Amino acid sequence: MVLGAYVFFLQHMFPENQVKFDVHHLYVTGQMLIDLWDILEELERWPAGKGVIVYGADGDFSSGLDFSLGSHFESNGDGHVLSDLITLPLERFRRLPLITVVLVDGFCLGLAADVATIPDFRLMTSTAKFGYIQTRLGMTPTTCIRPLQLMGPSCTLDLMTTGRMLSAEEAKKVGLVQEILEVTGSEAIAEARRWLESRVKGSPALIRVHKSSVLNACNYLADEVNRVHRDLWSSRWDSDDRKQHLSAKKPKTKHTI
Repeated sequence: MVLGAYVFFLQHMFPENQVKFDVHHLYVTGQMLIDLWDILEELERWPAGKGVIVYGADGDFSSGLDFSLGSHFESNGDGHVLSDLITLPLERFRRLPLITVVLVDGFCLGLAADVATIPDFRLMTSTAKFGYIQTRLGMTPTTCIRPLQLMGPSCTLDLMTTGRMLSAEEAKKVGLVQEILEVTGSEAIAEARRWLESRVKGSPALIRVHKSSVLNACNYLADEVNRVHRDLWSSRWDSDDRKQHLSAKKPKTKHTI
């Protein structure tokens, strides 16, 4: 099954099932985010489900938000709407009673970097790159609580303010990823499946108890933190520097950084 953003796949562990979105310049489209709700409903009522793998296609994970989508939202109020469109399904995905893993292969930039922090575990191929490039566009990431939990405040703020790329080695060093894979493409997907299989050996009921216990501890004050960050993110939406960056940028099929 597919998670919305440039051919992300949600690969069910038992049984295997896949659905594919059309590629749209390797960017996250509004339709993908809307379709994600239907996918989440299916995953939430999947009684035999244990785990989910999220991965990209054609050598890149994702290059961020579709520019044409952003152009339809101009005011701070519109920014609130877009923030909800992005963050609500991602928060719902985070709370799935399943073990979730993201496999980052190639570029993982902007909004895709936000998405990659949501699952329980992250795997990166040795050549992959991770970056919060939103600051180059006069924006800030759509979420801060997950990178804070994973990397701490200093590293998170450094990545937000510089927009620099993280290599797989540095990503593991700062606690963002659990494993670095030395293979890419279909071999990396197979390796990610084996990695997840070793963590879903219990019954579906037991997996749900494990996940619920961790979520219960992590959700302390999370809703309030997300609400405040939503207001901060939206306040940047009609800022002059964001508009200046947006008018200077032209959509690309891939980032060259």
